[in-house]
Amino acid sequence: MADEAKTRSIAVAGIMATALVGIVGTTGSWLISRDDRANQRSLARASKVYDRRADTYLAALRLIEQQRLQILGPIDDPEQFRGPRRHWTPFVMAHERDGYIYARVVAFGSDQVIDGYKTLRRLASRAEIAGLDVWFYGPDHSPSARRLRNAYNAFDDGTKSFQLLVQRELA
Repeated sequence: MADEAKTRSIAVAGIMATALVGIVGTTGSWLISRDDRANQRSLARASKVYDRRADTYLAALRLIEQQRLQILGPIDDPEQFRGPRRHWTPFVMAHERDGYIYARVVAFGSDQVIDGYKTLRRLASRAEIAGLDVWFYGPDHSPSARRLRNAYNAFDDGTKSFQLLVQRELA
């Protein structure tokens, strides 16, 4: 009878150990998968933010390039500023298209990119004022032409800095 009780207690201990291993294994798997799910959510969120940020930066770079070419126009083709039919295309950087992109840069951009974009907006405004001087006084008015050239060079340097900043951030 002692052998039978011993065998029964060993069997009960074996069943309990099996149940305990099952419960511990299931709990461990649940805890590990919970961390994996949280990590996957975090990665998905980071990917979504990266995609939005990249789209915003590309839109900003497109607008900046258009702006650069627009500022360069009177420098490359001063004839458009001569005579009674002077042509002036207002800059887009400080207007509604820029407002939309600026809002996106502020919403999704890093602090450094936001500061860089603000600097470019300021440089574009200076170039616009210099361009208006050239339009008003004519391309032969050397102080106006010099201010426009200096404003263009400053904007071009700011554009290059902004492009490098965006490339570093998106790399």
